[in-house]
Amino acid sequence: ESEKLLQQLLSEIKEVANAKGIRLSENTTAKNIDKMRSLPPGTTSSMHSDFRKGGSTEVESLTGFVVREANSFSILVPVYTKMYEYMKR
Repeated sequence: ESEKLLQQLLSEIKEVANAKGIRLSENTTAKNIDKMRSLPPGTTSSMHSDFRKGGSTEVESLTGFVVREANSFSILVPVYTKMYEYMKR
């Protein structure tokens, strides 16, 4: 289930990157998923750690940025949007 979510997020960000003229290689998604698989169990991001501790996060500059850029190109990013709405509460 987590891998499916990651694939959706990577697909959405790749679409936004393409709209911005940033060309990613065809195997970008697979390379990122392989990298995630190689991490030790329980590994998390610094933003996730900050979020769990109730601290300030980069939600606006990372997740919010993707959503705003997608909107500027009229691209739907439902997974990023849902995650952003949840995280900015």
